[in-house]
Amino acid sequence: MSRQTAFLLVCTASLCLAVPAAAQEPAEHCTATHDYRRIYAFQDYQYFKPPIADVRSPKFSARAYRDEALPFTSSTADGDHRFFDVSLGEHFPVLGANFYRDPPENCMEVRGLALALEASAHTLIDLDTRSSDVVNTDFRVGAALVIRPLTHWSLLWRFFHESTHLGDEFTLGAVVDSTFIRYNVSYEAHEALLAYDRYSPDQVTSIVPVYGRIYGGGRRYVQGFAKDWDGTFPAFEPDKPPLRLASLWEAQGGLEVFWRLFPDDDHPARVRDSFLDHMVKPQLLYLAGDVANRSRYATTAPVRTPWVHLAAGLVYGDFFQAERSVRWTLDFYDGPQPHGQFRSGDIRYWAVSFAIDF
Repeated sequence: MSRQTAFLLVCTASLCLAVPAAAQEPAEHCTATHDYRRIYAFQDYQYFKPPIADVRSPKFSARAYRDEALPFTSSTADGDHRFFDVSLGEHFPVLGANFYRDPPENCMEVRGLALALEASAHTLIDLDTRSSDVVNTDFRVGAALVIRPLTHWSLLWRFFHESTHLGDEFTLGAVVDSTFIRYNVSYEAHEALLAYDRYSPDQVTSIVPVYGRIYGGGRRYVQGFAKDWDGTFPAFEPDKPPLRLASLWEAQGGLEVFWRLFPDDDHPARVRDSFLDHMVKPQLLYLAGDVANRSRYATTAPVRTPWVHLAAGLVYGDFFQAERSVRWTLDFYDGPQPHGQFRSGDIRYWAVSFAIDF
């Protein structure tokens, strides 16, 4: 991928800020319940919103940061390299059922369950290589069950397949080094998260949050349905040792807090449909953190080590009403490199990122 292409991606996403969402007539405080149904298809009642600080949540986002060059990189610059970390994906509810016939006033308290499809691609680009190499892309596809059995409690369970693919430009440069080994990092996993949250759409003060959520859970790696999988990823060269997981179990937890900004006095939860509101005036300020105890891959002595992602940012749009919104974020990450076989190393960076929620 050329630098011009990467620049166009950023510009295209930035222009989404200037495109107002379609005007809505809210049903009380919740446009998501405007067409409320007991049994439904292809609607999102937000029983469990994907964690925004999870670096592998399915979403459309891009993150720019600087860090040390990866091993076997065809470098054209000394010192730290500029990286572009892009995610393209979606959590797509397919079929669901609400537990009550009449809609609640608060759209974040709808009780029900839904089956969703999830798919995403996570690409790492090194802008300081000869051809702005695509270093790696991880593809993920799976299904999820989301449920809100009680007003303030919700649950997400997903089963997914993830496979990693090194970029052509990176591989062509790496194979000239005799120590380079290509691994088949491919696996399936179950993941479950339990959350407690509160949403107050009428909250207009600058001190009390409009929304808060805490969640926790974990992941169990599997290889298809093989019960004897030992958590190893083989090399493409048969005589090379495999990469290993430290454990088939990993824990995860996080916290999110949102504050209302510039509320509409008549409709505190409503976003006015104007260029100013979508380009200049953010609707929400948020702080979020996600911590996971992930394996750092190794051939002999893998270990579990925490990865920490902290995010502070602004939201433009109806984030809590299942409408399009845009987020600009300042990120801090410390932990294993999340991309493919590079999870055998650690990274730490500050980044600027944006995300689009549809």
